[in-house]
Amino acid sequence: MAPAPGLALLFLALLHLAPLAYPLILAAPACRLTLEFSAWADGGWLVGAELECGGLAVSCRGPLEPSALVLQAKTISEALVVTSIHYVLARVCPRLLAPWPADPWTPVVLEIRAPPGYVVRTGLDWRGLGPLGGPYVAPYAVMALYLADGVVVARAGRYVVADDAGLRLSLVHDAEAAGAARAAEAVARVRSVALELLGPSPRAPSVVVVSAGDHPLMLPGTGHSTGAVVYVKLGGVTPPELVAAHEAAHAWLGSGLVYGEPAAVEGAAMLLASLALGADVVRRWARALDPYYLSWAEVHERMREAGLLACGVDVYSRALRGLIARALEGGPVELTLAGLARAMVAAAPEGCRCELVRLLGWVLTGERCDPRRAP
Repeated sequence: MAPAPGLALLFLALLHLAPLAYPLILAAPACRLTLEFSAWADGGWLVGAELECGGLAVSCRGPLEPSALVLQAKTISEALVVTSIHYVLARVCPRLLAPWPADPWTPVVLEIRAPPGYVVRTGLDWRGLGPLGGPYVAPYAVMALYLADGVVVARAGRYVVADDAGLRLSLVHDAEAAGAARAAEAVARVRSVALELLGPSPRAPSVVVVSAGDHPLMLPGTGHSTGAVVYVKLGGVTPPELVAAHEAAHAWLGSGLVYGEPAAVEGAAMLLASLALGADVVRRWARALDPYYLSWAEVHERMREAGLLACGVDVYSRALRGLIARALEGGPVELTLAGLARAMVAAAPEGCRCELVRLLGWVLTGERCDPRRAP
């Protein structure tokens, strides 16, 4: 269920229409998808999935269990589920991953049910698509995007759910988890910087989950992101705000928008976290955690500096913004270091392109240029 071309325009239109149209769409004929987390038994959740859409009726029921083989399956426990809706469907009802008999504008109602005493949050929250926790309503083309994003099912009491209307962000954390507020603040800062430099993303984080006592398959001080849902496992040497910042960056650099070699995607995410939190802070973390991340981040930092030196403007962010815009219009875009360098040259003002090519180097740009001979 990949996002359709033209999703950027569809998404922007939806933001204006959804709050007004929500009651009408909910009552109108539409596709309806229901996921029900029934009970925890035998080391996993029993989950039901039902779809009614254009004469198609599908009903499935099956287990959703933690697994060390899939990153987002490592964060499934009785007290806290943090995974993607896509993964739930893949395990419980793979038939629903095939295209539905619906056109892009067909309204889809999504309802996620949990047992009494549990709270639901998803990547659809804070987007004008329905109340927090659902039911949600969106056109099929938009709902398909968010079915690849995250769902959180948390046991109340064991986990605190704090909904911040000012930040338009939900924080889910252990009742005793220190550092959860810092993680949420870091995500908000990354989101603000990314919006300014790279433009809007439909996967911008809306839920932050910080856990200390669950998910033994996750290493302490690590995390993951579905895009709109950022997860952090406390512990280890890494402060939670640094993990959260890096994972939040993947809402623009990853999460179905761009993909590619780690040096390009992870390095760009590290740089974005650096711009939000401060380069020195992130360098200390990367040096302690993984030297590869540090070297990748430094490559991106030098590329950005080359654009600033040659052109006096942030050509690096301009090029990334263009690639993300292409992804919103036509689907995921591959990101490589060479491709990013060439996109920078293409996005640069004509008068500084030769100097930019010289600073970036012919290995990345595939060009040679002597500024002394440039017109």
